[in-house]
Amino acid sequence: VSRQEAMDRAIQFLQSAPAQGSTRRAMTTTPQLNEVATGLNHLYVFNVDGGGYVITSGDERAVSVLGYSTTGTLDWQHMPENMRYWLQSYNEAIAKIAQSNLPAAAPRQRAARPAIQPMVTCPWSQDPVFNDDCPMYTGKAAAGQGKRCVTGCTATAIAQVMYYHKWPKEATTAIPGYKYEVSNVQEGLKEDFDLPELPATTFDWDNMRDKYLDASGGVLSDVTPAQRKAVATLMRYVGQMLNMSYSPEISLSFHDPAVELLPKYFNYDKGLRSIFRYDYTIDEWENTIYNELAAKRPVVYGAMTGAGGGHTFVCDGYDGQGLFHINWGWAGDGDNYFSLSVLDAKSYSQTVSAGNDFNLSQTALIGIQKENGGTGVGLPELKMPMFPYTITENKEKYEITLSLIYFSAAYPTATFEVDLFEKKGDQWEQFTLGSEPVNLKTGVDGTYIFTYYKSTNDPDCQKNLYVRYRYKGADNKYGDWTLLTKSQYIEYKVSNKKLTLTGYPVLNQTNFQMKGAKVTRGTGNLKTTCEITLTVENKGAEFNGAFSLVPYFIGNDKAEDAYKLIDADNPKTTYVKYDDLSVGAFLRANSTTPVKFIFTPKDEGTYLFLLYDKAQPENDLGYFNMDFPAEVTGIESLTPDPSQEKGAWYDLQGRKMV
Repeated sequence: VSRQEAMDRAIQFLQSAPAQGSTRRAMTTTPQLNEVATGLNHLYVFNVDGGGYVITSGDERAVSVLGYSTTGTLDWQHMPENMRYWLQSYNEAIAKIAQSNLPAAAPRQRAARPAIQPMVTCPWSQDPVFNDDCPMYTGKAAAGQGKRCVTGCTATAIAQVMYYHKWPKEATTAIPGYKYEVSNVQEGLKEDFDLPELPATTFDWDNMRDKYLDASGGVLSDVTPAQRKAVATLMRYVGQMLNMSYSPEISLSFHDPAVELLPKYFNYDKGLRSIFRYDYTIDEWENTIYNELAAKRPVVYGAMTGAGGGHTFVCDGYDGQGLFHINWGWAGDGDNYFSLSVLDAKSYSQTVSAGNDFNLSQTALIGIQKENGGTGVGLPELKMPMFPYTITENKEKYEITLSLIYFSAAYPTATFEVDLFEKKGDQWEQFTLGSEPVNLKTGVDGTYIFTYYKSTNDPDCQKNLYVRYRYKGADNKYGDWTLLTKSQYIEYKVSNKKLTLTGYPVLNQTNFQMKGAKVTRGTGNLKTTCEITLTVENKGAEFNGAFSLVPYFIGNDKAEDAYKLIDADNPKTTYVKYDDLSVGAFLRANSTTPVKFIFTPKDEGTYLFLLYDKAQPENDLGYFNMDFPAEVTGIESLTPDPSQEKGAWYDLQGRKMV
């Protein structure tokens, strides 16, 4: 790709993508671009007059536009070191494509979708101004003395969407008081608090404003007491509606109960629903979120990190190129366009911090709008966790353990029956014919176990079994059966009077290859957090799941020797095992996808990283080794071959890649 071709592609991209701020004028006139000197031969960087930049590929077989921003500029001499390293990594990857002599691949066709400008205009946050009406901390923890509790991310996200709709117009219903518990792990405290009822009120939308804080987080000088009071009241009412557990450092609540509570207290439409990503294909999920935005309904979005942290935020726009706009609820910090498969709340100009990749357990509240005649389910519903079941076995039997999640404000406790069904055409046939009732409390996970013996007199067969459930009503009668998830099932196979059970979907190891691994953000120095990006190829069916990357410090030992010790049936090793690194993995069929992990090395030397399918931990997907301070030394084959070249890349079948 010549310089002019790259510039033409950048201009075409800018004219087709949405713009913010000073680049908005580029939609009607030809943008003026200035090439940035980088010394990189396989990509181009262009700054846009008036603000913004575009990074394009120098090879037609790579993605045309690698990255862009609608604000700021790039300067090779003064950019952060981690961003310079990121660009160098892209340059190296494209160089390998150029050396491979591969033909240009036909691009995957995604249905054209017009851009949608971000709808939520308020960069709100959780503390000063916004938490003015939140409780003062009255407990014993020294760190909390004299501090006011923060609003909580779920309250901030929902409040921002309510401000967009400016609804309700009339007085609210009174919000009941409640008791809540806060645990302070550092100081060994577990404390109970009471909140009184909040009386009915009318939200003062006219006195709320988009911006309350300046760039440094200080309150703007022209913010009036009435404007502070208006937004603080909204935040407190939303938090109390959710039964927020308030504390000065972090206030916690689930967002699922809002499905019932927003209609009940604030007169929102009863058609509001909570949906879970793992029950959708990649395209189904993106289409569902996009359709909400096209209907002018910002989405309240929740997700977990591999480190176990959770966050609720707002998805409110689309760039026309496959990326969605995220408002993180951090006073504008980090707000940008992201792939829904890689919700990475860091920018390349920021220090890498652990646990900010929100791509596990993604959920969304859809249908948020003022009362419009919609109807909700009206009865308690079970939710599907990321892994709804586990299958364990011994010499005699299998056990299927179902994990059940239940949220309901209207029904604090509920009784369900769960069972396995086989789908035959348009009909469902109950397979196990009876199970014990499951009694659940809202917000508390439950389990149910099915037991099957391996030795059986059943005739040879193969069935795909799905989990369905039904709710026991006040009349002690069960309602209709409901499918828990359509995306995950159990294969029940009998052959020669022997039963085998297999959970699906499972990532087919023969269709999966690791193509490369390197530090793509951070310095890779000891005791500093860095980002490791695996490039993975999936030649099989689409995979929506999660990976676990397990690091071992192996000192100066050889990777293949260490792997044999660690992977043995009865491993005996003194290697230091680090905590598992978990991320969501959304791999399209017949595609190559980057998968990112956050890691902090503590010891100097070589680390061995083992990759697993998180839902099927026995599914070993391979390993690679890296030295820290960071230097990738190669991906090793599952069956190491002494003839392999040191430092070369090999796939899981031992084939040399580069």
